[in-house]
Amino acid sequence: MLKLCTFLLLSLTAPLVAGASPEIDKVVASPVFEVRLGSDLAPLAAAESFTNRTTSIRRNLMLEIGWMLPGGRFLPAPALGPDEYKILSGGVTIGEYKLEANRLLAMGQEAKLANLPGPFVHDPTYGMPAKWIPVADKDKVEQMGFLIFDPVSVWATHMTELCRTRCVELYTADHLQAGFATLRKTQPVLVERVNGEPVLRDKLLAVIRNLLAEGVPVRDLETLSELVLASPQSTAESISEAARIELAGSVLKDLVSDGKMSVTAVGPKLEAAVLSNTSPDLILTAVKKVDTDMRDSGLQPILVTSSGARLVLRRLIQKDFPGLVVLSFEELLPYYSVTSVGTAEL
Repeated sequence: MLKLCTFLLLSLTAPLVAGASPEIDKVVASPVFEVRLGSDLAPLAAAESFTNRTTSIRRNLMLEIGWMLPGGRFLPAPALGPDEYKILSGGVTIGEYKLEANRLLAMGQEAKLANLPGPFVHDPTYGMPAKWIPVADKDKVEQMGFLIFDPVSVWATHMTELCRTRCVELYTADHLQAGFATLRKTQPVLVERVNGEPVLRDKLLAVIRNLLAEGVPVRDLETLSELVLASPQSTAESISEAARIELAGSVLKDLVSDGKMSVTAVGPKLEAAVLSNTSPDLILTAVKKVDTDMRDSGLQPILVTSSGARLVLRRLIQKDFPGLVVLSFEELLPYYSVTSVGTAEL
């Protein structure tokens, strides 16, 4: 249910004012994305429904993770079905779905949806069961407890989630310069010191990408710049780990519920195996048990280990367990209640 709030947020977010600086304009004007639309969806594009919502998506992503959605184009695609769309990045399809332009998408429990006429579908973002309903039935279906979304909101949430998963590869040097353009207003000396040294600037870019790869917001460009400037000889990886501790509030924000969080601690034998790069199969077996046990208990799978082992463990398991969060003990803020539900051990 929490994920569905994204739909609501997108519909409420105010437009981002473009033209703030040449650097920001450059990112916004860059045609990175292409959205191809079937003939039934063309009227929505003509009415600028998609482009207006793109502004809201851009603002939402800036507020949430500190990444600016680049520009895009909405093009008619006669080869597609009339109700189909495709989202492309660099000419490669990254998402597609069918929208019923003159109907609304009702989402809820599958058993309750069975009471509504029409075939079952699944929303493109989270795969939740849904059905398309007539616009005239909106109030009645809402009173039955369903969440209702218009076609453009369905596309917007799909687009937003695709951007979240791909922002690490799409965060460019132009994005960094756009961030500097804003930071320069309050910290001009800091910006000039980092931006004036290509090695430091490239290291900061690498740190930002490392953080985005694990879903850590990079809104606080000032703190990230200060960390790079304070440790010019350190690797991007070590600075990224230090940044996670500095930004722990942002790291934990979506992992905490009512100030509480459940975790599984990494045992000494497992940590030693991680640090020595031995027994990878046994490590994956131990992690799989944690992932299964915590999910079966209705918990977000979270492993906690030492700061020295955190990144090594994360990189070892990320392909097989992309949804499992790995934290260091240093990231556990004292004002949250953390409960250990077990130990991961060989």
